[in-house]
Amino acid sequence: MTTAHVLEHVPDTDRALTGLWRVVKPCGNLLLSAPILSDANAPSAEPEDHGDNTLAFYHFGFDLTERLRGHGFTSSVLVTTDFKNLVAKSTSVFTETSSEFVAPSIFDGANVDDMVASQSSALLLGPKPAYMFVVSVYLKRS
Repeated sequence: MTTAHVLEHVPDTDRALTGLWRVVKPCGNLLLSAPILSDANAPSAEPEDHGDNTLAFYHFGFDLTERLRGHGFTSSVLVTTDFKNLVAKSTSVFTETSSEFVAPSIFDGANVDDMVASQSSALLLGPKPAYMFVVSVYLKRS
């Protein structure tokens, strides 16, 4: 099962994760794609329109993996090799910010042990710019 850039558009993240747990069969797999836009999970102050007429209700950080584990999933974050190396060195190369994301602090909640580096897969699945490569979370229901 795949869900691509949907979770941030759902007003009740925990209810959605409970529903995903229900529909993914035992030992089943889920590829969940959600943008990591800040240092920690947080609801948007107001629903945001990102220019495509779909409201976004949530900003996710790397602590999304812990939240997913709290719903019973095994979770790994698919990133590029370069990104994983930067996190391992505690190096942030992002200086840009906008109303949608806070790039300089994205690394704050990152755990290199949660990351699976696959340059080709991450590049195939992830859009640009580079901070958006941190979008795919592989989940397995036990």
